[in-house]
Amino acid sequence: MDCQGHGTHVAGIVGGNALNIAVEPLPPQPFIGVAPDATIGAYRIFGCNGGTNSAVIMAAMELAFNDGMDVINMSFGSGSSFQTNPIAVLGEIL
Repeated sequence: MDCQGHGTHVAGIVGGNALNIAVEPLPPQPFIGVAPDATIGAYRIFGCNGGTNSAVIMAAMELAFNDGMDVINMSFGSGSSFQTNPIAVLGEIL
């Protein structure tokens, strides 16, 4: 689902809960994210080449909201201002 691994990495920071993670050359150790009991929903908005559009992003935001997600984490840029960006406006509404 996550071709580049960024979303998986961020999800691990948030909800990681593993007893033994081995990262050589260090010995295995526990890894606990900042919210290990969180339920994480994954909503793919980018293709493996990185392309998407506002309609896809906004549909995923609405789906996450309708699925009961309390927090939606997104990190991407835009050429428009926050006040006029339709994605930001929808985020404010949700």
